[in-house]
Amino acid sequence: LKIDSSSILYSTDSNGAMKAVVVHREPLTKRFLTSRVSFCYIFVALCNAVVLLVPLFVSFGNGEEFWIKHSTYREQPQTKFLYKFIMVMDTFSSLNGKKMELFISTIDEYNVLRPESVRMSMIEVNEERNERNGLLDAFTVRAEVPLENGEVVKRIQSFLIFDFRLQKRVRLDTDVLVYAATESSLSPISGYDSDGQLILRQSDPFSSHVADRKTAAYEPILSNEAEANATNTFKFADILKTYRARTVAADYVTEYPILHHDFSPDDENRAFQMRMKVKIPQQTIRYIPTLVEVLKDAWIKYLSVVIVCWYLMDAIKSFVFKHHLFNSTILT
Repeated sequence: LKIDSSSILYSTDSNGAMKAVVVHREPLTKRFLTSRVSFCYIFVALCNAVVLLVPLFVSFGNGEEFWIKHSTYREQPQTKFLYKFIMVMDTFSSLNGKKMELFISTIDEYNVLRPESVRMSMIEVNEERNERNGLLDAFTVRAEVPLENGEVVKRIQSFLIFDFRLQKRVRLDTDVLVYAATESSLSPISGYDSDGQLILRQSDPFSSHVADRKTAAYEPILSNEAEANATNTFKFADILKTYRARTVAADYVTEYPILHHDFSPDDENRAFQMRMKVKIPQQTIRYIPTLVEVLKDAWIKYLSVVIVCWYLMDAIKSFVFKHHLFNSTILT
């Protein structure tokens, strides 16, 4: 084994002799002995009891729950537009004052329910996806509804249906409703423009236990074709009441919607322009933690106080034994 002496650091004195170098350091340990039946032994037992018990009282009595009952995490849901779009427009004619309802839909089963009010329109959809994870970040729908001469739009209602999934700590697969409505009593509406976010709404935390991590299922927002033909009706109020009663849903929170009033009822080649942008941000998901998570959180809370108590009690014991406040035998 060859060792290059030039790579070893050492120092010499003025005579060239090599000095000693500290390569390891250990503290000198003193042991204090005493009888089990003594004030010294009782004092040490009390100090140990303080280290173990005081953190429990501090952890339980600080105003927070020692055992967590729910927790949160962040997740961007996997969303997919189901190409189910419905818009209902309340109009009247400035020529004869006749009121009429226009029905615009991409669902054939519902178009046949109102053949007299269906208005053929141009509908365009655009998706914006995250390049890193491929998830849908935003969705934009545009609708252009042609209006007849003298037709005035006073109120609109529209909604879109999305598939909404959570896949990490909890499992959820359901359809959600994006709803928007506006009206104007002063002047005709020529367009509606809104930007908003799809925000998850929970009545209770989700369960994250393995046995309970089943996909939550809910009745579809829209009836199937057979039910639609049987009822022969479509009412926004009934759909909204049913959706509002859900324990898990997602709400479309708009950010300063804009109404346009750009033309008069007598203009020709008029069309109502509607634009809705739905952003899909990361959601804060509330869930019931597993037993391992509960114990881990409780242990961290307890240990953080134990360390402080242990340091204080160790300083007190060092002071007591250093100044020989109790009788004991010292061994080094």
